[in-house]
Amino acid sequence: MIKNTDTQFSIQKDSSNVPNKIFDYINKNFENGFISDINSFKDKNGKLVYTVDISFDNNLYHMRFDSNGALLNRVVEPLLQLLDEEDYLDMD
Repeated sequence: MIKNTDTQFSIQKDSSNVPNKIFDYINKNFENGFISDINSFKDKNGKLVYTVDISFDNNLYHMRFDSNGALLNRVVEPLLQLLDEEDYLDMD
């Protein structure tokens, strides 16, 4: 379970100000995931946005949340592309 007080995860910014709804979403959808980055910034309209990068199940998820912890968008990037057996070269 991921919590904002959990020290086993690598979080670059102080996570104490991150809305609990973000951690609730992560706990529900990414059990045993690894948070690689949490940041916050103000968008062009001055609204606070949180970005979260989490690796889970051979994918890297880039997510944005609003200041209330609601998911705005999620982009998935494969970490490892699995090859079929025929894609390997025979070096003999």
